[in-house]
Amino acid sequence: MTGSRSMCRRHLTAAAASMLMLACRGQASHEAAGPQPSGDPQPSASPPPSGSPQPPVTPQPGPASSIVVSFKLDPRLQGGTYGGDVWVSPPTYVGATAQDTVEARALAVDANGQPTNDSPDWIASDPDMITVTPGPATEVTIAVKRAGKSQLHVTSPGLAKDLLVKATSAGGAVVQVEISQ
Repeated sequence: MTGSRSMCRRHLTAAAASMLMLACRGQASHEAAGPQPSGDPQPSASPPPSGSPQPPVTPQPGPASSIVVSFKLDPRLQGGTYGGDVWVSPPTYVGATAQDTVEARALAVDANGQPTNDSPDWIASDPDMITVTPGPATEVTIAVKRAGKSQLHVTSPGLAKDLLVKATSAGGAVVQVEISQ
C-alpha cells in the first residue's frame, strides 16, 4: 500500500508541475513544483560579493524602436483562483464572451526591449464604434460600443502601430471582441 501511495504522489507532483508550466506558459521554474527527488543535486546559492556593496548600474534606454501592446486578461478566463492581473501580448487578443471593454497598455521600447520615457497616444479611427479612455501610467480602457471593424492607431514619436478591432454582436449587445496587432 505504501508503494502505491508513493507512486501516486510522484504522478501528482509531475502532473502539478506540468499544469504549473502550462499556466505560466513555460516561465515557471522547476523549484516551484516542489522538492527535487533525492539524489539530484540542489542548486547552490552564489557566495555573497566581497568588499563594499556596489549599487546596480541601470542602463539608460536608447531611442524608441517599437511599440509593444499588451492586454489585461479578463479575470473570468483565469480560472477559479485569484492570481493577480495577467497581461498578455498575443498577435490576436480575443476577449471573454460579453466583454465589451478591454484594458490595454502600450510601451515604446528601445532596440534592447527596455521601456523608454515615451508615452504612446491612442487614436480610434471610428469613435462611434470605439472609445479609448486613458488610465494610470500607459494603460487605457478600450470600450467597444457596437459590432463592426475599426482600427486603433497607437503612436509614439517616430513610431506607429495599427490594431484591427473586430466586434460581433447578438441581440444588440457586443458578444465578442477581437484585437489583432
